[in-house]
Amino acid sequence: MDVVYVLILQSQGEGDLHRARPQLIATSLAASAAVALGGWLVREPRLRLALLAAAAFTLLAWGFLAILSIGLPVFVAGVLLLVSASRAADTVSTREAFAITAAAGISAVVLAGIIVTTTN
Repeated sequence: MDVVYVLILQSQGEGDLHRARPQLIATSLAASAAVALGGWLVREPRLRLALLAAAAFTLLAWGFLAILSIGLPVFVAGVLLLVSASRAADTVSTREAFAITAAAGISAVVLAGIIVTTTN
């Protein structure tokens, strides 16, 4: 997904790649992939849920914000990770699953909001 994002930016003009926002978004997408991989590898249920939910909500946030360009495939990837997170939530108590998922979702939205509002 990161490669496609960079290719779209290059097609829109070479200078876009040197601004802070595209670099931070690309880094966030790559970090989400790494976090999702970590969630796949970890066996501890709470940590697995936290990692998968964080990656899912980060991709959902970026997918929603970029829905008119590259957002749809990013959003779909977020939905698929959310399905994995919901399966991981089945192994944790409802109260803990809600708290972990809410914290991951809020963190992802705050991160995306900070990147969008503080960069150009």
